[in-house]
Amino acid sequence: MKKSNRKIRQVEIDGKTYFAYELDKEIYGERIRLYADTREELEQKISQAEEERFRLLMNYLPAVPRLKDYAELYFRNAMGNVTPTVLKSELLLVKSTVYGSEIDCEIKNLTAEKIQKFYAELQYQQTEINRLNDILQRIFDVAERAGADIPMLKNIQSDEIAEEKTGHVMLSEHEMKMLLQSCLAIKKYRKNMWGIIFSLYTGIKFSEVMKLRNGDFNLNEKFVISQDRKIILCDECVNW
Repeated sequence: MKKSNRKIRQVEIDGKTYFAYELDKEIYGERIRLYADTREELEQKISQAEEERFRLLMNYLPAVPRLKDYAELYFRNAMGNVTPTVLKSELLLVKSTVYGSEIDCEIKNLTAEKIQKFYAELQYQQTEINRLNDILQRIFDVAERAGADIPMLKNIQSDEIAEEKTGHVMLSEHEMKMLLQSCLAIKKYRKNMWGIIFSLYTGIKFSEVMKLRNGDFNLNEKFVISQDRKIILCDECVNW
């Protein structure tokens, strides 16, 4: 697990130098500071403390955990070990796709075939599916650490989805939500509001919208060309 900006450092107390490290003890960031005379001794203390913290977090698992429960365990355990920005981004992606889906079931009922079917039905870009797959693999690692039997779920590869289906210029559902929230909350986007609205209408990424020229549009036949692909425009978009 990639650490955030927390590092082992040397501190001086009463004229003596120690190695020190701040560790999240509980779920929501209660920290303890560990000290040792040597780096090796401190690394052993960190490992022991992190293992104890993981055992405490396992107490929050229900008697019959679902995939969502193991995801929560993963994110709780990752808190303090990855940057908040990365953690929030991964949590939003998993919440918007996995929670309440057909793969949000008991681990024993989850198969590689179910996961591949789930990926195939997602209207997401391949890069987002690959990213989600990477996060799920880390969640499976945590589930296995917690005692789940998941040998058939590890190292699943997300099959390449046909580009005609995913649309490499199309926004994912997660990106659409984030863009809409930005439009509503941040006034500085007002100067580019026409591009943002067009992006929301069509699903074309905002960065690609800003590259469009008059010659890319055919309003009579209701389409626009973006990255050499014909994107059909709805009546609302054409009228607007």
